[in-house]
Amino acid sequence: MSDAVYCKDLSLNGLGPLRDDIDWKTYIADDRYQKVMTIDDLNPKVVELLKNLGIGIRWIECFYLDPSKQMSGYSPDYFHIDSPGGGDYIKLNWIYGGKDSKMFWGLPKPGVDNPVQTSPAGTKYRGFHVNELDIVYTQAVGFPSIVQIGVAHNVVNSIEPRLCVCITPGKDNKDLTMSQALEIFKDYIINNEGNKDGK
Repeated sequence: MSDAVYCKDLSLNGLGPLRDDIDWKTYIADDRYQKVMTIDDLNPKVVELLKNLGIGIRWIECFYLDPSKQMSGYSPDYFHIDSPGGGDYIKLNWIYGGKDSKMFWGLPKPGVDNPVQTSPAGTKYRGFHVNELDIVYTQAVGFPSIVQIGVAHNVVNSIEPRLCVCITPGKDNKDLTMSQALEIFKDYIINNEGNKDGK
């Protein structure tokens, strides 16, 4: 897995995912962490871009995290895999706020095989505590990014609230793999790198 790609930032000329009339700071008005979205919430230019790239939208959601509600410390305590079986699947993430946030990826230690759980939004996931994982990669977040979600991951933001809008793109009724996404978005990728030792 040393050559695996976990995250690639994109340059989309400032194109944001939400409609212009939506204020991200009030989009989740209650204390919910996760919210399912619809295509009507999206910036039509984002929908058009993906269509022009030959891909569709399979799922849209957002996650809101206030740093006062997460555990302190350098490494996040709780990770998850979006697809219960794991594998190679990506999402497109846009971040609002969350200054100095970092995303971490980790691989389960030998013998760790946690059960599938259901989120409040009805999605399936597999959760892990940080002591059950070997951290393999970390990268600062803030750009629109292609992120690997078939590997356990989490984000630490310690300064300000963060809203992450996640689009699951697909082709031929299947989620995109990282290699597919890298080819499709090759003209938009920023060649920055994170830390492969997890620090």
